[in-house]
Amino acid sequence: MLEKMISFPYLLAIIFVIVGTIMLIFPPKNINYLYGYRTPNAMKNLKNWTFAQKYAAKKLIIGGIILALLSLALEFVFRIDENLSGLIIFLSTVLIVAFVFFTTEAAIRKFEKNL
Repeated sequence: MLEKMISFPYLLAIIFVIVGTIMLIFPPKNINYLYGYRTPNAMKNLKNWTFAQKYAAKKLIIGGIILALLSLALEFVFRIDENLSGLIIFLSTVLIVAFVFFTTEAAIRKFEKNL
């Protein structure tokens, strides 16, 4: 059971939560091309940058938690075949990344309008 708990979906969920937490606690203070949520909208100015880092970090944490819960449900509640479960986790990961991207971009646009 321990080796199942340390499988790819759980590691991916943990990575999402850890990266989101690090970005939330230690957000990049200056616009850069290495660390943080880096899109043209986020990098327009420092206000957008600061807002985008906190917002995307929170969404990434939520996405990681959802991925972990989904992985647990697929394995222990629904007991779905490993191959099908892998496909569901892959598609869910793509959806979570899209969720983080699209919600953050929409929030940045709304943030800009309220300035």
